[in-house]
Amino acid sequence: MSVKVGFFWYKPEQYSLFLVVSEDRDTLPDGYAEWLAEAEKGLSDLRRRGVDAVKVECDLMEFLSWCAKRGCRVNSNSRSQYASETLYKRSLQKSSR
Repeated sequence: MSVKVGFFWYKPEQYSLFLVVSEDRDTLPDGYAEWLAEAEKGLSDLRRRGVDAVKVECDLMEFLSWCAKRGCRVNSNSRSQYASETLYKRSLQKSSR
């Protein structure tokens, strides 16, 4: 059984809003199309190295609520944690069916 890794995935219509609230916005591409190209390449690179990386589409309001409940800053660390936790919860839901 391989370990799955959550890969934070922006909704296209929310990407610009994520930029507004992210403290590390300067490290992110200005537009969704550029981010998408980089993300697809990153996902492909991980998979090529044998990592079972899974896209975790993230809703801005759910993510911000998650951050607020945990006292997290809105940055790459919290995005990674959120994607991992969300993927884990989804796997639990699937296994309980």
